[in-house]
Amino acid sequence: DRQSGLLTPSFGNRPQSFGSGQREWELRNLGYYLAANDYWDLSLAADLRQRSGWLGRAKFNYSLRYRFKGRINAQLENRQQGRTNSRNWRFEFDHSQELGRDANLRAAGTLQSNKNFSRDNSLSLQDRLNRTLRSNLSYSRRWRNSGNSLSLKASQTKNLDSETFSNILPELSLRKSRKPIWTSEKKDQQQPWYSRIFYDGNARLR
Repeated sequence: DRQSGLLTPSFGNRPQSFGSGQREWELRNLGYYLAANDYWDLSLAADLRQRSGWLGRAKFNYSLRYRFKGRINAQLENRQQGRTNSRNWRFEFDHSQELGRDANLRAAGTLQSNKNFSRDNSLSLQDRLNRTLRSNLSYSRRWRNSGNSLSLKASQTKNLDSETFSNILPELSLRKSRKPIWTSEKKDQQQPWYSRIFYDGNARLR
């Protein structure tokens, strides 16, 4: 089972910023993990850096079966460059929720104040190479009796290099179920016995 407790810290050497030849020592992952109950947990940690300041992180996970679940990751950086300080942040979220038996809502996205935040702070190569931020929202519903369904989607993509946005305005789609013109029983009554043939790999007479 999950248990609350101190996180395991680590010690290492890192460049002060992406592509920089200057390096610094860093004490990583100083923090605490709280497993409050079966429905949510919280992790708070900080990285202390020799020259460039500190980075704080918070991770919040929540879930309630058959209703909703999600996660929130937030990071706050205090960067020192000479005698100047700057605050940068990054925020990620992912939420999905069931609205009754037949409807579902989902929202996810990533926001950050500085285009080089992941490059300067992430330990993951994939995060450092990723130069796009995406956010999306979707809603879907279906009607069991009629078989019809409805979906609504919207999204936004930001290119960190060119700092341009690509938006997809809400797209609405409605699907109507297909109903046969007649049932198999009616079809059998309308056709003579010698013409009621169907194929399922091999033709056979019924």
